[in-house]
Amino acid sequence: MKILICLEGLMGDRSPHFQVLSDELRSKYEGCEIREVRSNGEEAFQSIWDAHDAGVDFDIVFLGVMIPKLNGWEVCKFMRDRAEHNATTIVIVTAIGTKLNNNASPLYGADVCVDVPFDAQQVVEQVAEAVENRKVQ
Repeated sequence: MKILICLEGLMGDRSPHFQVLSDELRSKYEGCEIREVRSNGEEAFQSIWDAHDAGVDFDIVFLGVMIPKLNGWEVCKFMRDRAEHNATTIVIVTAIGTKLNNNASPLYGADVCVDVPFDAQQVVEQVAEAVENRKVQ
């Protein structure tokens, strides 16, 4: 399992939420590879593109809505506009509010919408369900 996390500006690398989320993902997906992008959406976009070119697409991508340069919704839309990313589960994480996140994120193709603060174990359960749903499609 290959996972990309780009949540800069929302959950910096010192955030206990980030560490707990990473720990829960490692517990659920033993041996998974987690790549953290800590700068902006353009770097996330480049990481996704580079992985695809290398033939090792990400299985799960976490994107913060408010990441600089390209926001999480823009990166999500880029992925959904390309068939090669159909199997990738996309999780949008934000602090903009549940109603706005739940209404907007699916329009861009997100599988899971998460508001901060969150329960990492519950998020991983939602993500696991979305991963299974993507496999069925």
